Amino acid sequence: MENMENMETMTIIGLILVIVGVVLSPFTCLTTLFISLLGVILIIIGETSKKSVPPIQYPTQYPPQPIPPYPPSHPVAPVAQICPTCGKPATYISQYQRWYCYNCKKYL
Repeated sequence: MENMENMETMTIIGLILVIVGVVLSPFTCLTTLFISLLGVILIIIGETSKKSVPPIQYPTQYPPQPIPPYPPSHPVAPVAQICPTCGKPATYISQYQRWYCYNCKKYL
């Protein structure tokens, strides 16, 4: 960070020197040319040094997760079962995911 501030300072000083050189150009030729040239050199050094600093890349906190498949929108009705003991239809109890015969009072 400090290096970036030094490069910005160098660019600003270079810009000031170019302005001073342009303002003083009617009075002294050689000194003004030297000041303006020094300002341009400082601007070039400051600007090219700024661009050589790589941007900061922050690591991602969590890797992307795959989207889980959605459950069916409505419960799938199981095929009706017949109790092997009494032969009557059994009832599917979804809470336990099992078939129950109310006549025999037992799970199939």
